[in-house]
Amino acid sequence: MKSNALHDAGRIMVVDDDPNIRNLLSQRLSLMGHEVRVAQGSQEALAIFEQFFPDVVLLDVHLGTENGIELLSQWIKLFPAIRFIMISGEATITSAVKALALGADDFIEKPVNIDILQNRLERSLENKRLTLLREVDPNAGKWVGSSDASVKLMRESDKLAQAEMSIHIVGPVGSGKKAMARRLHHLSGRMNFVSYNCGLWDEANGEKLLFGYVKENEQGAAQFHPGALQIAHGGTLFLEGVEAMPLGLQKRLAVALREGMVPPVGGTEAARVDTRILSASTDNLQDQVSQNEFNSELLVELAAATIHIPPLNERKEDLTELIEYFTKKLMKSSSRRLTFDKDSMKALNHYPWPGNARELLQVLERVNLIAHG
Repeated sequence: MKSNALHDAGRIMVVDDDPNIRNLLSQRLSLMGHEVRVAQGSQEALAIFEQFFPDVVLLDVHLGTENGIELLSQWIKLFPAIRFIMISGEATITSAVKALALGADDFIEKPVNIDILQNRLERSLENKRLTLLREVDPNAGKWVGSSDASVKLMRESDKLAQAEMSIHIVGPVGSGKKAMARRLHHLSGRMNFVSYNCGLWDEANGEKLLFGYVKENEQGAAQFHPGALQIAHGGTLFLEGVEAMPLGLQKRLAVALREGMVPPVGGTEAARVDTRILSASTDNLQDQVSQNEFNSELLVELAAATIHIPPLNERKEDLTELIEYFTKKLMKSSSRRLTFDKDSMKALNHYPWPGNARELLQVLERVNLIAHG
């Protein structure tokens, strides 16, 4: 494991009722290069979560009248992206085993040895990175096809992937817009890839899922529930079908992207997040802007660059490679590979594929089911 503090720097929260411990750990962790926040109990921690979403939480087992193990069991469900390390001055095997069984990364006894803590933190941060990377399809960076149009797309995406600018992807239904978004993300080196389907939610629910929200629990304490913009911190947020987003939500998102601050629904303060935005639509959004069906300010924020994906019938040279790619994927589930004779391939090549690559996959799935069902 590399010991370069800046390379392994993360966002750390210390939750401990002892002010001396809080101050000591805050100072030492800051010197290591981490961004640190401290809280003396759950209510203060949840309030801080509203504006600071940590990578790792150092959580004391005994927080005055509160039980850190019980908080762990709640928070690990509410915040699955956060890693937890438990600390305790009265460590027992039972409490350590319970914490690890609940999902904590580690259990450290007080007084805290800083060298040990640094090692455990680096391990937790690496675990988080590996977990996020595992969520990405191993073929995420792959674009299937070697037609002139596909070669142009790959060159264009190679050039734009490393830039931090927002990119809008335009193409017909089933043409591979999400595959292109995953390629851009994969080549960028960013961590997690979060996809948000703009057409699935009404404005009220969509706002909560996108911006996160704050709500009181049964005990009256404020609980912060992160949205897609916070969860994608350090990574990429893909806005799928962005033309279907309600106009009111479009306006709020435009302001958040312009200012770089994300205010949760029901919260009092906005949080700054490092989230790259990719978006996709089947329609020309400029036409929708001229018809007052899309927010012009949001289009400016989303489309610093635009990638156009042509329909499959304009890149028929890719068809054979796509069939090969899809049949290999289908073989994993059926253990038997589809093969096509000359007449079948001729028919596939002559079909216009109005549903593009998605329709091709669906046809191959049906053929596979009939042949091997």
